[in-house]
Amino acid sequence: MARTMKPNLTGILALLLAILPACTTGPSESVLHKKAGSVTLILPDAQGVDLNRKYELVSRVKSVSCGRLQVSEPSLESAHKMLKMEAAKVGADAVMNISCEETGVHFSYNCSHAIKCRGDAVKWENTDTTKSP
Repeated sequence: MARTMKPNLTGILALLLAILPACTTGPSESVLHKKAGSVTLILPDAQGVDLNRKYELVSRVKSVSCGRLQVSEPSLESAHKMLKMEAAKVGADAVMNISCEETGVHFSYNCSHAIKCRGDAVKWENTDTTKSP
């Protein structure tokens, strides 16, 4: 007598729900916010920052702070926060060569006006000259 196996849908669903969270590729939102908090923005008018420090370019990053009619205004602070979040996503320590501009209608983001920023996300090179034995 041939015995057939009927799939247990509840068991399959439970297995998928257990596996899928482990398959996420990015850090959680709270971890990303924490990492973004440690990213340094090196603005064009920065003083007291060692601009000769060695670094490696990780990625070019960009952000948009969107304003919508009668709802919200774009802000430079918001655009900078989003720039730090984008840098944190790629594991950068800082963002340099930052440029921001205010634009008019931005159809891609459904904005009546926006502030767009872009910069170079960098990772500082280790300057520790001590060598372990």
